[in-house]
Amino acid sequence: MNSLEETEPALGKRFRLAFSLSAIAAIIFYWLTCFRTFTWWDNSEYSIAALTLGVPHPPGSLLTVVAGWVVTKLPLGVDKFFALNLFTCLIAAITLYFVARVALSLFYQTAENNDFQIKGFPHGPGMAISLAVLFFGLSATMWHYAIRFTPYMTTALLTILILMAILAWQKRMNDTDSHIWLALITLLFGLDFSVHRTNLLMLPGFLIWIAVIRPKTFISIKHWIFGIAGLVIGLAAQFLLIPIAAGKPFINFNDPSNLSSFWDYITLKQYGGGWLINMFPRKAPFLNAQVADYIKVFGDNFVVGPWPIVRFLPFVLGFTGLILLFRRNWRSGLVLAVMFLFSSLGAILYFNLPENFFRSIDRHYMPSFVIFGIFIAYGAASLMLAVLRVQGRLRLAIVALTAILLALMPIQAAVRNYGQVDGSRSYFAYDTAKNYLSGLPKDAIFFSQADIDTYPLWCLQTAEEFRKDVTVCNISLMNTPWFVEQIIERDSKFPLKLDHAELSALSIIPWHDSTIVLPVSAHAEDYGLADSTVMPDSISFLIRPTLSGQYIFVHDQVVLKTIAANNWQRPICISTLIPESTLNWLNPSLRLEGMFRRLVPARSAISETEILRHNLFENINYRGLADPSIPKEAPTTWMAWNFCSTFLTLSAMEYSAGDTSGCRNAINQMNSLIAPENLSPPEGLATAIANACQ
Repeated sequence: MNSLEETEPALGKRFRLAFSLSAIAAIIFYWLTCFRTFTWWDNSEYSIAALTLGVPHPPGSLLTVVAGWVVTKLPLGVDKFFALNLFTCLIAAITLYFVARVALSLFYQTAENNDFQIKGFPHGPGMAISLAVLFFGLSATMWHYAIRFTPYMTTALLTILILMAILAWQKRMNDTDSHIWLALITLLFGLDFSVHRTNLLMLPGFLIWIAVIRPKTFISIKHWIFGIAGLVIGLAAQFLLIPIAAGKPFINFNDPSNLSSFWDYITLKQYGGGWLINMFPRKAPFLNAQVADYIKVFGDNFVVGPWPIVRFLPFVLGFTGLILLFRRNWRSGLVLAVMFLFSSLGAILYFNLPENFFRSIDRHYMPSFVIFGIFIAYGAASLMLAVLRVQGRLRLAIVALTAILLALMPIQAAVRNYGQVDGSRSYFAYDTAKNYLSGLPKDAIFFSQADIDTYPLWCLQTAEEFRKDVTVCNISLMNTPWFVEQIIERDSKFPLKLDHAELSALSIIPWHDSTIVLPVSAHAEDYGLADSTVMPDSISFLIRPTLSGQYIFVHDQVVLKTIAANNWQRPICISTLIPESTLNWLNPSLRLEGMFRRLVPARSAISETEILRHNLFENINYRGLADPSIPKEAPTTWMAWNFCSTFLTLSAMEYSAGDTSGCRNAINQMNSLIAPENLSPPEGLATAIANACQ
């Protein structure tokens, strides 16, 4: 067997240049489609964490946050959110470069001696690997996460680094310094513990591989010492969370500033504990739902495009590459096959995806896709080698045709995926945050529902210091004492005052139907009401059990205590994304004002058409919603549907008042600003739109 280094060092330099060009080509696509500001889900949360050196939800990603924090301190001359997204583009490009290097190394290690004499031998396979890796870089999942700041591209980078270390140890496992490489492998696994832990699924595969390839490693005391030392050092990095949390950053999940709360954080106590190992019973049919989700995402990445001639080529090359690698070097083939099995099937088993889950877990399939990317590159190089072996006058034509087919893979991926992932014109999360915060009354206490009406608002408040007078309280997090305590500490004017002991005592409690009466000390003008409006002396809330017909959630208790302590001094508003079934005892006293409902003491005035019309028509930015050329992620569509529901409410209010022209105007404005027909609204919403004003 030969290696690249044993042929000619200059070739190694040429291939490094070729692979760098592939990575640069990918990063150009990433730059063109990169989000210019924050977007939904983990991107907005991790962007806040990076800006403030904070602690995101467990298990978090310490490496990602710290690296992002450093990036935000660099004088790059661009928006900090854009800089974070571009940093992720760079991580993705580096990952692609290393994937190419691993594929090339495997290819040359398994090449026959006579292959090196074939005309065009080193350059043809090298070109094939470059094209295959560029295809992988433009595949749906890789591209999707390469253009936004999240932990998942850090996961991909660690995947390839772990594999490089494993393969390096395999080559040197009989050397006297092999224990150093083993320590490096376990160090990387330990560091990955803070990066969503997805790569840890490969750890059992690595141990099985050692047992098959070199079982005597397990009886070597030196290997045990270095292996454990590397793992401990990697895991110990997590202790940085304690001083970070002690600094009281803006986002500080579970506040792991002491050993007890640190342990709760890393063991995922907030999500049920047990390190989130909950594989049985299965939450959905294993084959029809969970395996089917992986197959669907896998197909979206590697069986793609409108051109049948190359649609299945990546898939065929990948599995052919695995088979050929195993036949030529069963050790390398075995290690990668085992890792692929554990990172794919392991992810399916570990994450135990519920049926009809609102979001695919494609991000957790990233390690298996990185490994399959190596198989594709190896298969592409093997195909080119087979073509180069052809003799005769048609050789050049066959080589050219093969090169064209391989080049069509990244071209087809770019054609298919560009329009689906392009975030360069997507400002939906930014505009949503601006719309919420701009419309809220001064000093409002705003109860939000989910990630999409919480993190974007926090991004705007922390980065631009916009509307910091508004206190955003996520209703789900209000069930956790640590979050309520942080709200109280952060907002000195927050009406609810509870000490640490009282906060720690908060829990779900038994409850029966109860009517709570609160005095009213408010003026009509504070709510945009006519001076003649008669304000009641008190207002009552009928609160029924909100859990299993017997208990009441912590968030209900906290909201009620907050309203009582507030005594109508600060406006209290509820996001329209909060279902009416949540905090349903407040519904009779909530007035719809656009993107939120406001608590008002005069129930006769909760239907103010003029306020709703003014906010919908004048105070909300609908930028890009009606433009079908701008791709829209699920949260954008949900927000658009929510807008449509509010427009329908306005049209119904106009119609009930006998103003049919006002009703029709509301629907026309909705169609012009949102174009719901392009957003595939749910059947109920589509029917309501069709029947409006009738």
